[in-house]
Amino acid sequence: MDDSDYLELIGEPPAKPDSAQSDFVTGMVLADFLGVSSDVVAALGREGVLPRHVPPGWKNSYAYDLKACVRAYVGHLRIKAASKMKPTVTPGLDVAKLELMTAQARKVELQNDKAAGRLIPVQDVRAEWLAAASDLRNRLLAVAPRIAASLSLDRPAASALDREIRAAMADLATDGGSPL
Repeated sequence: MDDSDYLELIGEPPAKPDSAQSDFVTGMVLADFLGVSSDVVAALGREGVLPRHVPPGWKNSYAYDLKACVRAYVGHLRIKAASKMKPTVTPGLDVAKLELMTAQARKVELQNDKAAGRLIPVQDVRAEWLAAASDLRNRLLAVAPRIAASLSLDRPAASALDREIRAAMADLATDGGSPL
């Protein structure tokens, strides 16, 4: 491209820093090249999307580096397309959605475990433990009379043995049976 390829609006054509790498064009030529109106080119230039400069001697007009502008415009279109693909929601809503999805997944997991028989209802476990504890209590309380009878212990000795067994069970009940 030589100097005769430039449109002379007012004054000299734009200075070309490196003619092998850059082709400077007017806004109208760039608009035609990009397939948009010159108003769109002007707006994108004002917004800083398209790089532009005022060549020496030009007034009220800009020159655009064709390669740089095409790259910038394509990048701008990619950003716009990517922003349309992402849902615009507030961060708080994202957190709420994530919590809801986690709760729903946990609910389904529990339902599956229950259906597969891997879960036992709490009231069934509680009833079994209470029955086992009651049975253990009755068996321990029966120890003192059996030993007293088999060893022919007198009443005070049998009573002392019974008190010790009851004290041990009371200790277990109050401290949860934690070991030393």
